[in-house]
Amino acid sequence: MVEEAKAHAITIPAQVDALLALAFPATPSDPAVREAARNELVVFGEHSISALAAAIPKVTVENRAPLVQTLMGAFRRLSYGLPTDYLPGIESAIWFGDHAARELAIPELARFRQRGATLTLVDVAIEDPTLAPLVVRAMGEIGDPRARFWLETLLHGSDLPLRADAAVSLARIGGPALVPLKDAMKSGERGIRETACRALLPVAGLDDITALHEYAAAWPDDQPALVEAVRTAAAMLEEALAARQENDSASPPDTAR
Repeated sequence: MVEEAKAHAITIPAQVDALLALAFPATPSDPAVREAARNELVVFGEHSISALAAAIPKVTVENRAPLVQTLMGAFRRLSYGLPTDYLPGIESAIWFGDHAARELAIPELARFRQRGATLTLVDVAIEDPTLAPLVVRAMGEIGDPRARFWLETLLHGSDLPLRADAAVSLARIGGPALVPLKDAMKSGERGIRETACRALLPVAGLDDITALHEYAAAWPDDQPALVEAVRTAAAMLEEALAARQENDSASPPDTAR
């Protein structure tokens, strides 16, 4: 049936359309035919990507995850380049997809660091909390500071794994996203401040020396290894700061006019 559909279509776009109808039918059909048509669409590679992306909001809901999977498979056939319709198609799976389609799309948007999808992904995680862990990790890869407000709410939430993932994502984003971590290090709840502190330590820089000293001074009875690690990190950063200041003072003045 697949070969027959291709034979009746003269042009490649017509063949792609014929395969789409077989691969993602509106009514139940032979699973073997659907699979064969999807495999053909993958083989078409760049020639099928635009049509697959455009079809995401049009097919039945149960077909959207298989369609996203087929779109990703076609993209992976390419040896180079990024078709203009690929990422918009993946993002449309967030807007129109079911849970399974979104599970496929979220990591792909993260892989390409799609900052334009940040607020959409946050909305999806609020709408479907079962996707929140996936979105939290995606935020760390995407690196958009706008995610810090939502991540901060999770950092102060009661879901411990989600709290830890949110802290790590804030640390990965860096910049203004470190502010919620440093604020959380002052929390009266030990679990929150320890989680925030563990996330900050690997990325702590010269601007974070004060926060580290304040934590060690305010909470000396927290987990001993953590407190010791904070003190060690603060001391090392102090040495680095002193070395930089010494180097700056030793440099000849700029005489350029």
